[in-house]
Amino acid sequence: REVLYHKIFTQALAYRVSVIPRTQIDRQGVGQANRQALLQCVRGIKPQPDFILVDGFSIDYKTIPSRAVIRGDASVSVIAAASIIAKVTRDRMMIKLHRQYPEYGFDKHKGYGTALHRRQLGKHGPAPVHRRSFQPIRDIIKNRPM
Repeated sequence: REVLYHKIFTQALAYRVSVIPRTQIDRQGVGQANRQALLQCVRGIKPQPDFILVDGFSIDYKTIPSRAVIRGDASVSVIAAASIIAKVTRDRMMIKLHRQYPEYGFDKHKGYGTALHRRQLGKHGPAPVHRRSFQPIRDIIKNRPM
């Protein structure tokens, strides 16, 4: 991914990344937060696109037509490129978070629900960066002795 990430950034006409804070995801839900991030990217990208292809869900952007493509990251090159940018950006964010919270092993699991991540959550409880609306985190909070 890192090699492709570099290639995309050096060859893309335009790109934009948006990061939605954990608190907003908890408030809105992950689906709405994804839509919000996409709309922020569309509003801020220059030049503006003529058409928007979205992986798996539709958006209602008033001035630019769009289409949802189910499993678009596997079938549409621009969606695959956006997915690579998103994943590498997230991985890099998780590595930075590892420096702040090394006991969670974010540098290894990148926040995915691996056995290591679940084990560390059980041992340390959720960090301030964990989404409280995510069911496994809610379960840990509910079952954790005070």
